[in-house]
Amino acid sequence: MTSGWANYYRYCVGAGRVFVALDWYIGLRLYCWLHKKRPKATPSELWGSKQPSRRRATRRVWREGSVEEHVLGRTPVERYRLAWMDMPDFAMSSGEPDA
Repeated sequence: MTSGWANYYRYCVGAGRVFVALDWYIGLRLYCWLHKKRPKATPSELWGSKQPSRRRATRRVWREGSVEEHVLGRTPVERYRLAWMDMPDFAMSSGEPDA
């Protein structure tokens, strides 16, 4: 779900900084939730429960079974180029050579 949201907003100015900030916020919220779930665990035990990602083995993420934290900071942020797009058929007028 979040990957679709990130792909939609990846063309916005400053999206990379927002994605990284959201990654920090989500990680902190998950840590707080885990601390409430296991109140007797030490902080090092809680942070140690992060597991290697299935998508990128060098990155450690929060994971529970097959559900894994989606890291928004890995979403490629780029400038949107209109040159990639063709003129849609409905936008062509009868006076244009391709019409």
